[in-house]
Amino acid sequence: MPRDAPVPPPLRVVVLPNRAWAPELLAFRPGEAPDPLRLHRLLAERGIVLEVLDPLPPPYNPWGRGPPLFAGFDPLRALRVLLARRSADLVISVFESGAAVPLLLRRLLRFRPPVALWDVSEASDWRPRQMTLDFVLPRIDALLALTSRQKTSTEQRFALRRPAELIGYAIDDDFYHPDFARDGAYVLSVGEDASRDYPTLLAAMREV
Repeated sequence: MPRDAPVPPPLRVVVLPNRAWAPELLAFRPGEAPDPLRLHRLLAERGIVLEVLDPLPPPYNPWGRGPPLFAGFDPLRALRVLLARRSADLVISVFESGAAVPLLLRRLLRFRPPVALWDVSEASDWRPRQMTLDFVLPRIDALLALTSRQKTSTEQRFALRRPAELIGYAIDDDFYHPDFARDGAYVLSVGEDASRDYPTLLAAMREV
């Protein structure tokens, strides 16, 4: 790009988790867990800015103390997105419930940004979850799948608008790099949850 060329504005992406992310971000201590903000920085370097809107607590969210499926519906948060985030380039719901209300009301409120799903639950015998999947999956504009199995199984079960995009996981290479390993025995704990408390895990395993 020429030096005098105008810099394009960043792409604005609104992220709707089905549980609060802010406590994990505030509690993060370098070296104790994978960096939960690494993905944010990598995307910012590419001109993509994430705005995370956690589910609201009660009484603003009537299901704020319920399971993540119910907490993610959060009708007031959905209205904030539909009315005050109309200039966003993309809305991403983490799991399916955060997308339900925006998808239900976006035509009525003429909300134009596409709504995508980042991660999705498996088919379930729990009726509320299955009803949410049945409503959301055929209506989302894109599915960002974390694994190839998730991609193929969801495409087989639902009539998606377009094939799912396989994006994989964001790995904190620094945290897991062998150069930073300490001497001693190890326990392997696999998970994407940045709130996993590794020092407590190791302390609990000392007597095992």
